[in-house]
Amino acid sequence: MRRALITGCVRDSGRHLPALFRNIELLRSLFEQTDVLLLENDSCDDSVAAIRAYAAEAQAVHAIGFPGLAEQIPIKTVRLAHLRNTALAWQQQRGGWSDLDVLVVLDCDSVNADPWDLPSCAEALRWWWQQPDGAGLFANQDGPYYDLWALRHPQQCPDDVWAAIAQLHGQHPDMTDLQLLEAVYTPRQFVLDSAAAPLEVESAFGGLGFYRASWLQRVQPRYCGEQPLAWDGPEGRRWWRWQCCEHVSFNQALSCAGAKLWIHPSLINWNTRRLQQQGGLRPNPSGWRHLPVC
Repeated sequence: MRRALITGCVRDSGRHLPALFRNIELLRSLFEQTDVLLLENDSCDDSVAAIRAYAAEAQAVHAIGFPGLAEQIPIKTVRLAHLRNTALAWQQQRGGWSDLDVLVVLDCDSVNADPWDLPSCAEALRWWWQQPDGAGLFANQDGPYYDLWALRHPQQCPDDVWAAIAQLHGQHPDMTDLQLLEAVYTPRQFVLDSAAAPLEVESAFGGLGFYRASWLQRVQPRYCGEQPLAWDGPEGRRWWRWQCCEHVSFNQALSCAGAKLWIHPSLINWNTRRLQQQGGLRPNPSGWRHLPVC
């Protein structure tokens, strides 16, 4: 692995960006050549000033702003998919995937603000690069794994966890949102010990993902932030435009083409154990109600 593009989307995350940039610079030291592409839209804090300062101080950091994008694309998941696809198009215009070895996609917020252990990261990447058909590698957390929405695994999370909650509501409209959460979301939660074997998945993210550029060139996956959902309620079937995690379409396109993807237990980017102790990890039980578009 010699050449990497590191990209992420920024909005109102200014207080986390200094720590994020330190982690990015650590990560860049593992490659001979790197570019960083940050896509920002409609921030109300100091995010714009922070990424501009970073671009001025560090080499090969590209910061592109999209003011007004939230008004043009009000649905968050669709907007994120648009920005991530913009990053893919940016690389295609610069020479395509043949000019890269690795694409790194990361969240630019608290998920990647804890200090990373560089040797553990390097070892996880060495393992991944040696795997036949290895196309994707994703971060784990120190504590409960938090990104169930992006996860697809036959046992741990076989489908969209929030869509499953919506479907259970259709079958049992008397259940409260908290009861729905406890029935569907809570049983899927798990902790992946840092010494465990890598967990093969159909999709994951966890705030940090590595993709082999040769697979991206072969498959040309795209991000999608919405999908149709057949919802069966007491009065029969309805069709919704459903907001979905944009990473799933991207990852499953690779999986369906024969690529292998894993969560690596020692590739830890966030201390969720501490967050759980502080009471800040529990998802909003009513979160699923905000996902139908119409």
